[in-house]
Amino acid sequence: MKISQEFREAGVGFPPYNLRHAYARRGYEQGFPPEFLARSMGHSYDVHTKVYKAWLGEDSDLKIYKAVIAKTAKFSGCSGGIANTRSKAAT
Repeated sequence: MKISQEFREAGVGFPPYNLRHAYARRGYEQGFPPEFLARSMGHSYDVHTKVYKAWLGEDSDLKIYKAVIAKTAKFSGCSGGIANTRSKAAT
């Protein structure tokens, strides 16, 4: 039995192909390089960006930005990020 048929019979509510889109988006949101995601999904970088760019948007970009800022603050030990770390070291 094909997985799509199993999805329908189980009443999943979406086709299994959508899992590829979810993988691409979540990989992007988690900060995986697009080149890695493309290879892991079996296509070129150009195809990856062309197909999955439509699934990404400002929400994804903002989520990634906030995650990077949070990591920066964690590494510097303060809420001000790297800039505050440098200014404290200079004094």
